[in-house]
Amino acid sequence: MSDLIGVTCYLVDADGTLWYTNPIILALRRFAGVVCQFLRERGRKDFDVQEVSRELVSLQNRALAKREFIKAYDWDCLVYEYLTGELKLSSDDAKKLLAELDKYVEEESYNVTLLSGVREVLAELKENNGKIIVLSNGFYKYIYLPLKATGLIKYVDDIITPDVILKDAYFHSWVYPIKPYRSMFVYAMIRGACKRFVMIGDSAADVIGALRSGASRVYLIVEKAIKDYRLDVNVVSEAKRLTGKDLLEVLRMLSEDLSLYNTPETVDADGIICPDIGLKKSIAEVIMVRTWRNILECEMTGTC
Repeated sequence: MSDLIGVTCYLVDADGTLWYTNPIILALRRFAGVVCQFLRERGRKDFDVQEVSRELVSLQNRALAKREFIKAYDWDCLVYEYLTGELKLSSDDAKKLLAELDKYVEEESYNVTLLSGVREVLAELKENNGKIIVLSNGFYKYIYLPLKATGLIKYVDDIITPDVILKDAYFHSWVYPIKPYRSMFVYAMIRGACKRFVMIGDSAADVIGALRSGASRVYLIVEKAIKDYRLDVNVVSEAKRLTGKDLLEVLRMLSEDLSLYNTPETVDADGIICPDIGLKKSIAEVIMVRTWRNILECEMTGTC
């Protein structure tokens, strides 16, 4: 095993990196049926379960489009406003329904499917004194519950989410504490107190945020992207180092709308958000891998 492991903090994304589907999405699809049944019992029969499900799932993207970057990940707030605003329910009725949603989120946390090799690789990294910090834009409870349900929590040293950062009176976030902005990564690095930081994620936001924040290495794990047909399997070897145009091409193939986070001063010549450390100037190496086992192989040898 490489002697780098014991001084390394692994900043690990959750949805798409540890497991395939966010349990809140699974819960919302079930919750739509409860909402429609509630409405029908009150004589409002013109609501379709599939339509309500689509509306609920779309709430996050609607908030992001309005640049409500923190609210977009606060599902309690999003759903409460939908119930009391668009569906005209009373505050008390909305709160009762939200309690049902919480129950479904907990239940669906036991149904998440882990990416291949996650458990074994995290165990190996921990056994060799690596620190595991889960870094997610999702609020704490939506990350903690599936970590607990899957048993991965025993490998995790810390969980960093926007609501955790906002509650810390000793940390001033100069921008939104979400990926791809630097403040979330800097906060995790301060808490981790390691000599070396490695990001493991599946999105452009993971890669760009880590590059801008001084990470030594970024693993872009594309197992889910291949499964979802967002990335051609033929462009992915077991482990492939990405630089320059190749890196930009892969990030764009992931079909992530990073323009949501753009401001005039945060866009480089390629249209990618890099206000502090440009992709072309970063000293970090980006390695695209198919599976978690490829990550372990790279870390064991210290090269890839």
